[in-house]
Amino acid sequence: MEPTEEIESPGKYLKAKRDSQRISLSQVADATRISEASLRAIEGDRYEDLPYIYVKSFLSAYAKCLGLDPTDMITLHQKYVDKLSLSKNQVSKHPSATPRRRVIVRLLVISISVALLIAVIAYISFKLLY
Repeated sequence: MEPTEEIESPGKYLKAKRDSQRISLSQVADATRISEASLRAIEGDRYEDLPYIYVKSFLSAYAKCLGLDPTDMITLHQKYVDKLSLSKNQVSKHPSATPRRRVIVRLLVISISVALLIAVIAYISFKLLY
């Protein structure tokens, strides 16, 4: 099924199709194993809230769930991203580095936690031995 001209974004298109088929967001989440929060981000065209590497697979799975052609959905998404890039005079088609920063912060927190755990274990071992 080809999206209509009046719907300009993949998220709005998927939401309209889901609503017209009277399928709840939780039903889509159960069928696709994609969280409702991620599906809401898709329907709101907030792709920066999603892991960049999963956006196309999430769109494909959502489209399949509604009986739509996943290839058409990916094409619509690419056109939408291109349109946004041109309107914002951006060269890059990739979202901001925010998800990357989150990973770095998580790794930093984990590293500090492990270092503290090792320090506590060393301190307790030293106290028990002496």
